[in-house]
Amino acid sequence: MKITVARKGATLAYFPAVFPESKQGRDLTLPEEFVMAQLGKIG
Repeated sequence: MKITVARKGATLAYFPAVFPESKQGRDLTLPEEFVMAQLGKIG
């Protein structure tokens, strides 16, 4: 599981992602395009 938390002013955004097919110990990242699109929605 990977979690990204961001704050913009008084708004807090939380983006969880689950990678069930991944191997334990592997560094996982959320795609930057996904995070930026979601942050764009909160203004």
